[in-house]
Amino acid sequence: MLATGCDDGTVRVWEVETGECRQTHSSARIRAISTSWLKTDTDDLCLIAMFDDGQIHKMDIHRPDNVKKLKGHYDCVFELIWSPDGQMLASVSLDSTIRIWEIQTGDCRQVLTGKDWMRSLSWRSHGKKMLSCSRADGSVVLSDADTRGITIELKGHTKWVESVSWGPDGRMLASGSSDKT
Repeated sequence: MLATGCDDGTVRVWEVETGECRQTHSSARIRAISTSWLKTDTDDLCLIAMFDDGQIHKMDIHRPDNVKKLKGHYDCVFELIWSPDGQMLASVSLDSTIRIWEIQTGDCRQVLTGKDWMRSLSWRSHGKKMLSCSRADGSVVLSDADTRGITIELKGHTKWVESVSWGPDGRMLASGSSDKT
């Protein structure tokens, strides 16, 4: 299956082999920014969609009318990432917050607030540290998902940091900035 998010606010689930649209979810003409899949412990498929008004929807693929709204962001959600164990979801928004959600309940476990816009997220391979980057001041901030604190702030870019990614062993990280470094 393939999920697509569209400017008209719809999220569609497609059967790739046949090209048939199996499900359509709508969010009142709010642009659907992105979608992400997770296979749960019980072998169910969970679909998450984010919208440009801060909405995040958790959808049960086997029960199309079962949509859980994860509420908290009030502005565009830039990125969603699953924790390595699949138990948590992190979201980063134009509202200068990172929210960590418990997937089973849909509850927001914690909120990390930044001083400026934040753009990109990456979980460290063991799932305990989360990497976020601030767009406005060019810094990369390492936040501990368990203690809610900023553990390290890395400075070196002169413009917005657009992307971050941990190396496979969790010992190194890469960041990309609009300063072309």
